[in-house]
Amino acid sequence: MTTLAINCELRCDRLMQRQPGALVLKRVYDFVPPAAEEAWTVEAVETIKTGTLFCVFRAQIIRPAGAALDVVLKIDPTGECEAACKNEQRVYREAKNLQGSALPYFYGCFQVQIGAAMVTCLAIEHCGEPLQKNFHELDYAFAGKLLRSVAALHAYGSTHGDLYPRNVRVLGDTPILIDFESSEPHTCGMRMMTVPGTTRPTAEEYGCVELYNLVFRMGLWKPGNLKFNGKLLEKESVQTVEDIKRWIPEECDPDYRELLEEKADIAFEQLCAERILTWGTDQFSERKTRLDIYKPAAPSA
Repeated sequence: MTTLAINCELRCDRLMQRQPGALVLKRVYDFVPPAAEEAWTVEAVETIKTGTLFCVFRAQIIRPAGAALDVVLKIDPTGECEAACKNEQRVYREAKNLQGSALPYFYGCFQVQIGAAMVTCLAIEHCGEPLQKNFHELDYAFAGKLLRSVAALHAYGSTHGDLYPRNVRVLGDTPILIDFESSEPHTCGMRMMTVPGTTRPTAEEYGCVELYNLVFRMGLWKPGNLKFNGKLLEKESVQTVEDIKRWIPEECDPDYRELLEEKADIAFEQLCAERILTWGTDQFSERKTRLDIYKPAAPSA
C-alpha cells in the first residue's frame, strides 16, 4: 500500500497537539491504484491556510521513482470533514478524464487513525494562480472557457456546489476548478446556448440552475425588464424604489395605492437581491447608499 510520510512540521495546531511527531498516512484506493506500491515523502511544506475545517499546504511529494510532485495537501485534522473529503474524491473519480484540463490531477486520498479521529489528506496537483477578478469582470473568452469547464463537470455527473472566484485557478489562459466538497450528483438539464448580449431567460427556460447563476453573475446577458403595474421598466434605469413608485397613477384609490407601493417594495427587494448576486456583496455595499430600501428605518416612537 502506498504511504505518505510527513516528517516536516505542519503549522496546524489541531493536528500537532495530538500527533507531534512524523505522520504516516496510507492511501485509500477509491479508484485506479498506481502500478506499484510506493513510500512517498512530503518535503518543502508551505502553509496556504489553516481554516476552521481544513488545513491547506503547498508541498512537494518525493517518490522513489518519477519526478517530484508539486501538490496541495488538503488535510482534515479532526475527522469532522471525512464525508466532504470522500465527496471531493468522488468528483475526481467520476470526472477523471477532466484531470489535467478543467480539473487538477488528483494523486490520492490518504488516511490515518489518531485516537478517535480519522485524519484525511487529499493530495492534489498545485497548478496555476488564483483568479484575481470577480466573475462580472472576466472577458468573454475566459468566461466562455470557464462556462465550458463547468458544463464539462456537469456532463460527468456533478455540480461544483461552490462556484466563486476563490475556487478557480488560472493556468495560462485556462480556468481550473478546485474545491469540490460541496459538489452534488447532477443530471444537467441545460437546454439553450449562452449568447452574450441577449436578453436574460428565466432559470426554467435555461434549464440548469448552477450554470444559469454563473452566467448571470458574469453579466453576459442583458438585464431585461421589470414588469410593474402593466409597465415594462428597464432594470438598469431603476436605482431606487422611487424609480418604480413614480409609475403609480396619481389618481389612484388610496387602498390600491398602498397595495402598489407594497408591490414596488417587493420588486425592488428582488432587484437588489439580483444585484448582490451579480456584483457580489462588496460591490453592492459600495452602491447600496443609493437604494432606498436599505436606508435605516425611522426610530419607533
